[in-house]
Amino acid sequence: MRTNQEGQELIKKYESLKLEAYHCSAGVCTIGWGSTSYTDGSPIKIGDKISLETAQELFEYHLKKSEDGVSGSLMKSVSENQFAAMVSLCYNIGSTAFRKSTLAKLLNACEDKELTAAEFYRWNQSGGRVLKGLVTRRADEATLFLKE
Repeated sequence: MRTNQEGQELIKKYESLKLEAYHCSAGVCTIGWGSTSYTDGSPIKIGDKISLETAQELFEYHLKKSEDGVSGSLMKSVSENQFAAMVSLCYNIGSTAFRKSTLAKLLNACEDKELTAAEFYRWNQSGGRVLKGLVTRRADEATLFLKE
């Protein structure tokens, strides 16, 4: 399954495009639309600069990794919007955290979409503190997850 346009736009909206490396709220060196490494696995370093074309390549690479992370965690079929919402979360928190999440476990164990969607809101912190941007992002992801 691939992330729909709405899901891709959601990720890009919250990751914000930066063509020069910076430290995100978690203190991780980041570039482009939230990329923390290059396609060869080497880490982003302060002082790195990239083009818009490279930012798009990194986005597509990390999007595919997130799609694979979500797909590998699913034991049942989901809607296009549910998949896109979960990929947005996975893009932000990483495949390992997503795979271990209560959200993934609930999705596979029950049919209650509202209960599962509520799990997005648990991922609202960085560095032990609640961030307004993450609260808003999780609300948008939960809304997309529930959208028919």
